[in-house]
Amino acid sequence: MTIKTVVFDIGGVLLENPFIGEFWKDKPGSKELRDKFGAGKMSEKEFIEKASKMLQIPKDRFIEEYGKAYFPIRKIELVFNLYKNLKSKKALFSDTNPLHLEFIKKRYPEMFKLADELFMSSETGSRKNQDKSYRHLIKILNIKPGEILLVDDKKEILDLAKKHGIATILYENPSQLLKELKKLDIR
Repeated sequence: MTIKTVVFDIGGVLLENPFIGEFWKDKPGSKELRDKFGAGKMSEKEFIEKASKMLQIPKDRFIEEYGKAYFPIRKIELVFNLYKNLKSKKALFSDTNPLHLEFIKKRYPEMFKLADELFMSSETGSRKNQDKSYRHLIKILNIKPGEILLVDDKKEILDLAKKHGIATILYENPSQLLKELKKLDIR
């Protein structure tokens, strides 16, 4: 089957994986709060209020610290050039939460302008580790699952995509990705 759309993860594929190291990750309840926010089940305002209260710090300080926890983050230039020059349609598929997504959009707006479709968990209401995300991806792209190629750096995400019939590449490095794309005759 011919690949019609290549779907890229952001963190760990197009951008260096920030290994976020949230400054508050060990705080009881913080993972649940982050997951809820990342899946779009909580507004940014509510997230900031609850997180700053949990940490007992002012909201503006929380926002500042939260931003610092995500950076520095840089493009992986060779992968970004592949993405930019692809002849097929391309999409972004990410669990990046709204606050971090805002930082990325400001720093790398071209990444989003080049995408034909965006699938952000905070907007779709489901994370990449949930079946619902793949059903949504297939429905919106309106093509057969085998005509979709997902490039991600996490095996467990790709295993779930394969379960839905989506072709996958486990990203390791730019040269490996280029070889895999050539094998699939993707220009």
